[in-house]
Formats: sequence, structure tokens, C-alpha cells
Amino acid sequence: MTRVSEAGNNRIVLGVHYPLDIMGGHIAGQYGVATAVSDEKTAQEGAAARAELVDYLTAQCKAVDAQGEKMLMLQEARAEIVPPPEEEYLNFNA
Repeated sequence: MTRVSEAGNNRIVLGVHYPLDIMGGHIAGQYGVATAVSDEKTAQEGAAARAELVDYLTAQCKAVDAQGEKMLMLQEARAEIVPPPEEEYLNFNA
């Protein structure tokens, strides 16, 4: 949301939009996200997608590579994909 807000503010400064245009866009966007997130069908699709991804990653992490060595277990693979908290994106503009 911070980046979206910054982009909207930049468009006001550049004279591309009036402030009410940006506020209306924020309201419409937040309404759309809230509606989509609270929908039961979206929750079911999200749960199914998560289960599919976990199954795929588990199968890949348990697979044997070309040299016959075991690949990383799921927890180790996740540690490589998701950065530790000290390396996460920091927004210095906020």
C-alpha cells in the first residue's frame, strides 16, 4: 500500500491527476481487494493453490538430482527463498 500511495502522490505532484482522483482510486482498490479476500470462493482457491504449491515443492525437495544426491528439504529450501527478516525490503520513504 505504501508504494501505491507514493505513486498516487507522485501523480498529483506531476499534475497528472487531481487529489480526489487518487483518493477515489484508493477507495475503489481497497473495496475490490476487501471484496475479493472475503469471498469464500477466493479462500477455497487460495487454499487449493497453497496445497498444490506445497506438494510441488515437497516433491522437488525430495527429488534426487542428476549426481544422485538428495536435494534440500523443504525447510532448507524455504530458508533460501524467503529472506531472513534483517534482509527484507525496507522502505526508507515511509
